[in-house]
Amino acid sequence: MSGWRHIDVPGQVAEIIASTPDGRTLIYTDSAAEEIGFITITEPRHPKGGGSLKMPGEPTSVAVTPDGAWALVAVHGSDKDVLVVVDLATRTIRTTIVLGGQPDSVAISADGQYAAIAIENERDEDMNDDEMPQPPAGFLTIVDLIYRLEKIEGAALTKSGELLVVNDNDGAGETRLLRLHGVISRHPPR
Repeated sequence: MSGWRHIDVPGQVAEIIASTPDGRTLIYTDSAAEEIGFITITEPRHPKGGGSLKMPGEPTSVAVTPDGAWALVAVHGSDKDVLVVVDLATRTIRTTIVLGGQPDSVAISADGQYAAIAIENERDEDMNDDEMPQPPAGFLTIVDLIYRLEKIEGAALTKSGELLVVNDNDGAGETRLLRLHGVISRHPPR
């Protein structure tokens, strides 16, 4: 018997994959079907499909928080590019954060405090005879995850790409500003 196993998954293609910290669940992107899929590998010799979740565009990357509670999915959409926050316990979308550019990959710090999203802004081969550079250039967005994700109701980057506006869901209805490029403020403070 070989050391690997082929697993048929629903959808069209499995591309980028992440694992929960306990190693029991795999989450993969399927950009062609515009969804993420789940595979349960509690018994590695007998993996089981765990369904899929529709995304608001093409998922380009997925990462799981160190506590295993959330999957962060970078999504390139036809009208907006977002970071989708998925509650892994319910396998539902909790919120989306508008990124202000085409995301390529997402990574989460080992301590779970930050997510880094590479904004690729992939070039358009039909534009300017495929000459480089093509504005806008790519950049890196850092999202502060200290503010508990389960309290986020809505979020977006400003046009300048400097501030993340967060409406919390703790009954106070407050709007908080988190600076992304430069100094990062934590709300609420520790």
